[in-house]
Amino acid sequence: MFINRTVRRCYSSKLWNSATPFQSTTVNFTNLACHSNISTLQSIPKPIYTITRNSASTFLQKVSHRSLSVTPSNQNMPLDHLHIANYQDDNVSQWYPPFSSTERGENPAYTYLKNHADYRNLFFQQEKYSSLMKIDGSLTDEGEKQVNPALRSFIDLCNTQPEEFITDPKYEPIVRELITQSAQLNDEEILLFFFNLRRFSKRPKKNDKNYKAIWQPFDNLCLLRVQQKEWNSNLEYMFSLADLLYRVGLSSESKFHWDLFKRLYRKVDHLSKELLIRMMFCLGTVKTLPDTMSIYNIEYNLPKFIDKLSSAEVAVICMGYLRTKTSVHNKDVLRKILQIAAHDAKNVPSASVHAICKTIIISKSQTSSVEEDIYSFLDAFAPQIARLDMQACSSLMLMGLQTRVKHEGLCNEIMKKLEGKVEWVRSKDLEHICNTLASFGIECGQFFGEVVEDLRRKIGIMSTKEFSSVYGKSFVQILVNLFMRNIYPVDLISFGLSEDFLRSAFGSSMYTYTQEVAYLDICTGIEAVDYNGPRLSEKRVGFLTKKNMLWIAEEEKTTLSDYQKIARSMLEHCVDPLGGPEFCHLCNLVPPFRTIGVVYGLRESDNNPVPFPEKFSKIEEFKIKYVPEPDKEAAVKFHAFILFPGSQLTANTREPMGMAVMHCRQMEKLGFHVYPIYLGHTVRNPTEMKQFVSKVLGRPIPEEPKID
Repeated sequence: MFINRTVRRCYSSKLWNSATPFQSTTVNFTNLACHSNISTLQSIPKPIYTITRNSASTFLQKVSHRSLSVTPSNQNMPLDHLHIANYQDDNVSQWYPPFSSTERGENPAYTYLKNHADYRNLFFQQEKYSSLMKIDGSLTDEGEKQVNPALRSFIDLCNTQPEEFITDPKYEPIVRELITQSAQLNDEEILLFFFNLRRFSKRPKKNDKNYKAIWQPFDNLCLLRVQQKEWNSNLEYMFSLADLLYRVGLSSESKFHWDLFKRLYRKVDHLSKELLIRMMFCLGTVKTLPDTMSIYNIEYNLPKFIDKLSSAEVAVICMGYLRTKTSVHNKDVLRKILQIAAHDAKNVPSASVHAICKTIIISKSQTSSVEEDIYSFLDAFAPQIARLDMQACSSLMLMGLQTRVKHEGLCNEIMKKLEGKVEWVRSKDLEHICNTLASFGIECGQFFGEVVEDLRRKIGIMSTKEFSSVYGKSFVQILVNLFMRNIYPVDLISFGLSEDFLRSAFGSSMYTYTQEVAYLDICTGIEAVDYNGPRLSEKRVGFLTKKNMLWIAEEEKTTLSDYQKIARSMLEHCVDPLGGPEFCHLCNLVPPFRTIGVVYGLRESDNNPVPFPEKFSKIEEFKIKYVPEPDKEAAVKFHAFILFPGSQLTANTREPMGMAVMHCRQMEKLGFHVYPIYLGHTVRNPTEMKQFVSKVLGRPIPEEPKID
């Protein structure tokens, strides 16, 4: 996506200055294209893995099927240990943690806070209740005497560590009796219930109606006692209860936990640093923030403590932003987050790196003046790649891509980590890594060669349905990333455009196809001249193009985006030097790419403009525009000014991004000589646009008459 549709006014500084300008000459994109020849890699002995529907139960319960590349041929191996087992002989650290995504994101922060002296009293501490329970959760002799008999029976049941769910019918009498007497439980007994609830070997889904019927009465009891103001002076107890709810995965469903968060939120201006961090941890487990609550109220108070925070505390804050999908608007806070994490890069765990990177990505609209801090952050973590898991590595690369901050050293370290081990990278992580390498023009011929060979191997040993269930839409995106580097593996393209794969990955309707499917077909048609495999139907290509292209607005339209207005002004600057409107044409040469250009023709013998062929102007807007044949026999060279937003340049090195490079390369293939214009870089205002067009055309543009 090239165009920001939200901008307004032709002379808006936001669009003209979307990139830092510097003096440059016309870029020859032919030299920027990377033509990588992929030779067959030496075969490395590796275990053979297959995907079946009869995988171990732990696989299906704990791991998203699509997020893994392959499953072990040994079906008795728990999937939690899949990556560990693969690298035991190579002494390579575990790439993907064995727990769920929620635990993966919050576990390091939870461990830090629970064990830190400043936060210990804000979490459940078992030693406070040592008179009632032992370390393993069983009751002491004193506890046997004091605890409610129904609760005592429930704890005795938990001591056996049942292998069934708590919702199993054989446990119904014990559970029903406990619910009946729930109103008689005192505060300590409520804690004992939630503490022992986690001792069942299996846990039902939190929204299971039978499971809700068990825990909700106790949650409602807690909420009632809060509303009756019985716990108003006992905030530590409420935090202990919230901690136990988090341990059994009920934070996002519990009404009591939500009420506790709201109470903290209302007093956010008066919270201490410790309570503010604890509240942000609660926010990360609640995972939502309604419209009636603004993140601004929290963010307004962060500058008071930001200089005193450790990297772990910063990670807790980022987790709150990440889980609620809200962005940081204060650039000083963003800058401090990056600086604190970079300063302690050696000690920041993988999950915290992932949370910080994702928060920066969500807040990317506010990073326009923070690029130097982002580069320093990436620079600090480049030496840490060897110890970080693959999710953190992928997040680092994606953060660089989304903020357009190129760090070649980091990319090289990640490619070094992946050398010979591409098959163990999950499909989405592989997509992000390939996208970053291709977009930044990093030299990665060998790595892309390994990717191609791995995809070929997996296609060979899997059925189409199995392959699409693992890679899904990521496969198409990976192919488009290869196209950016002018790599066109025809066998993979043929598989990607086959009806079986498209139906398995996207469904039977073309309405579910993504923009990348259109790229897959159109780019292949322009550049892969030797390809003769399946293609999309004309109807599908037309539909996807119309759906995703940037339409040229009608001239009489009163409201135009900045981009459309600048494109119109570019056309106006070409009319007079060329001799009239019949000598140039405004169009989208390759419609799926969201750019607009002005095309014109010059006679090669005398370099004079020629009238533009009428039949070219009549080509439907959503179709590709090949170089037109001149009406006369004289040789004509066709040229094009193509307007790119500044977002198609890297923020720190001012180099064209991979999609822009591919776009210019393909227009050259169509027969046009391309002059790319990057807003805020090649030109910064209407005057510079006029000067640039005049210089390229070699004809002065008449000055507008001054009005006295």
